[in-house]
Amino acid sequence: MLRPQFNEIGRVRAVNLKESVPLTIKGRDFFGRKAWLKFQPVDSNGWYGNTKSGSGCKEAEILYPELVMVKKRRLCLINNEGGVWLNCFEHITTLRLLGLDKISISCGPGSWPPFLLAGELWEQLSPHLQYADYTLDWHCSLNKATSSCQGFQIRSTNIVPMVKNPGVFINSCIKFDSLPESNKLLRYTSTLDWDYLMKILFSSTQGWPRWLHPLSKIIKFLGWPHCQRVQWPQCSDPFVTMADIAEMFNEHRIADILGAVGAMSLSGKRLISCQVNSYKGGHFSDVHALRESLGIK
Repeated sequence: MLRPQFNEIGRVRAVNLKESVPLTIKGRDFFGRKAWLKFQPVDSNGWYGNTKSGSGCKEAEILYPELVMVKKRRLCLINNEGGVWLNCFEHITTLRLLGLDKISISCGPGSWPPFLLAGELWEQLSPHLQYADYTLDWHCSLNKATSSCQGFQIRSTNIVPMVKNPGVFINSCIKFDSLPESNKLLRYTSTLDWDYLMKILFSSTQGWPRWLHPLSKIIKFLGWPHCQRVQWPQCSDPFVTMADIAEMFNEHRIADILGAVGAMSLSGKRLISCQVNSYKGGHFSDVHALRESLGIK
């Protein structure tokens, strides 16, 4: 797979599609239906989107943070009328931090793309990508911001701009009921640990709440194709401990944070440089804090 490259001052080298033809990834959406996700090259920096399935690049518009909406357990892209036209966006936008630039995206036949982990998407895209002759700049002029909410437990995301050492630094603490607390760190800079990053991007989504596990067995029997992409606490492997599962849950949490940072970094040729301190956080606190740090209400 293509690995992110950094220049001498730590900027990420951009990557573009090799050919001037669309690349379509096919698979099954979250519900098991046939779906596709199309990446189409464009001439301008940033990411663009087609709000109608199969529409051409001439109708694509630049994607910006205000178009990102938080739905139940996922990020979505909305159109100017407020309708959702792309679900599970965080699995896709992580690729922005890896340098993916000058593309237009669309999915079909509905708003749910193939349900693939970020690492799986990058694995399929890599053979069709090439390094560009320019870098993406780190955007460091952010405000400090904190978003918190109180439900069953206090959740918060704190954003601190990184100026002297640009990159994305993530400190994540999670605590799910019946699982031990897990604390993990990721540094996305020129000194990143590639193997650890791939472990994050291939991490299974969290099987939660626990009471849905019996339903997962039923839908697996009925042919649901994504069972291997979900990790449940009720793991039958005797060599996997509750602490191991908590670590896996936190790795996917970090992947979600990377997706949120990527979703706020789609315009032009800049990436947000920040430290993200997440304490039992989620999509809502991530996006709210990142928007506030950018001065977006």
